[in-house]
Amino acid sequence: MVDHFGNDDLRAHWIPLLASMDKFASYCLTEPGVGSDAASLTTSAKKDGSQYIINGAKAFISGAGETDVYLVMCRTGQAGPKGISCILVEKDTPGLSFAKKEKKAFISGAGETDVYLVMCRTGQAGPKGISCILVEKDTPGLSFAKKEKKLGWNSHPARIVNFDDCRVPVTNLVGEEGKGFNIAMQGLNGGRVNVASSSIGAAYAALQQARDYMKIRKQFGKPLENFQYLQFRLAEMATQLVASRTIIRHAALALDNQDPNVVALCAMAKLFATEESFRVCNSAMQIFGGYGYLKDYPVQQYMRDCRVHCILEVIATITFYNINDLDDDDYDGGGGGDDDTDDDNSGGGGGDDDDNDDDDCDDNDDDDDDDDDDDDDDDDDDDDDVR
Repeated sequence: MVDHFGNDDLRAHWIPLLASMDKFASYCLTEPGVGSDAASLTTSAKKDGSQYIINGAKAFISGAGETDVYLVMCRTGQAGPKGISCILVEKDTPGLSFAKKEKKAFISGAGETDVYLVMCRTGQAGPKGISCILVEKDTPGLSFAKKEKKLGWNSHPARIVNFDDCRVPVTNLVGEEGKGFNIAMQGLNGGRVNVASSSIGAAYAALQQARDYMKIRKQFGKPLENFQYLQFRLAEMATQLVASRTIIRHAALALDNQDPNVVALCAMAKLFATEESFRVCNSAMQIFGGYGYLKDYPVQQYMRDCRVHCILEVIATITFYNINDLDDDDYDGGGGGDDDTDDDNSGGGGGDDDDNDDDDCDDNDDDDDDDDDDDDDDDDDDDDDVR
C-alpha cells in the first residue's frame, strides 16, 4: 500500500526497510466498535500546520506494540468513504500508546511491529471522511493494551492500539485525504488471497499428518488406512484442498492483471478456501480421534489457527455482497451489480465477527476417546513447536 499509494519520500524511506525486513509494519483499519462496516470508523486526524493530530483507537492489529510503523485509516474529511484518509505513524511518535484502555482493538502484532498503517477519520462521517496515515513505532501518544488471549495464532500478538494526540508529519499521509477507504478496500483484495493461501497451508499439513497417522494407527486388527470410509474421507479432503488452491490462483492472477472482477474473485477465493480448509483440518482432527484433541499432536493447532481465517479480512456474510457484484457478462452466476468502492462499504473491515457460521463437528469418531477429563485451560502458549 505504501508502494502503490505513498508519495516519493515515503516510498524512498520505507520500502527498502520493509522489503528487507529490517522494519515491520501494521495495518490499522478495524476499531472496537467498527468491524465489517469500515466506513463508520471514528479515529480522527486533524491537520495542524505541517502535522496531523490523530486521536482514536484500533482493534485486532497484528504486531501492535512490536512493529515499527503503523498505516492508519482515519477520518480527515466528510461523511462516507471519501472522508477517509491513510496516514503513516512511526513507532515512537508522541501520543502513540498501547495502554490498557480499550480503543483500537485486536491489532495483530500491536506493540511488536515497527510501523502502523492506520485508517482514521479526517473529515465527516462515512467512508468519504476516511484517510490513511503512516504512524511510526515510537511516536509519542501511541500506546498498546495488553496482549490478547486467543484460541489460535498464539505466536502472533494482537493488541488494541491507542492514539492520544498523536502527532505525525502531513507527509505521512498515504494517497490523498478522503481516499483512505478506497485504499483500505484495495488492500483487502491482496489480504484475502493471503489469508486463503495461509489456510491451505494449514490444511495441507493436516491432510499429510492424517494420512501418515492412518498408516500406523490400528483398529479392529488392521490399519485405519484399510477402512474404505476413511479412504473416501481422505479423497474428499484432497479434493477440497486442490479446489481451494485452484480458486486462489485464479484470484491471484486476476489481482496481478487488474481484472475488473478482482474484488469478487478475491472474495470467492477467501470464502471458499478458508471454509474448506477449516473443514479439512477438522476432518483430520477427527481421524486422530481422542489423540487429535491433545496438544501433543499439532493437528489441533492447525484447526485452531485455521478457524480465524474464516473471520479475518471480512466475514463470510460480507463476501457474499462482493461476489454478487461479479460481472455476469464474463462469468456465469454473477449478480452484475455496480461496484463503487468510493461510496459503499462492500469491502468489509475484517474485524469483529457477528456471524455464526461454525461447522458442526462430525459425530463419527474414528478412534476411541476415553480421556475426556477436562477442557483445555485458558493458557496463552506460543505453539512455537509447530510453527
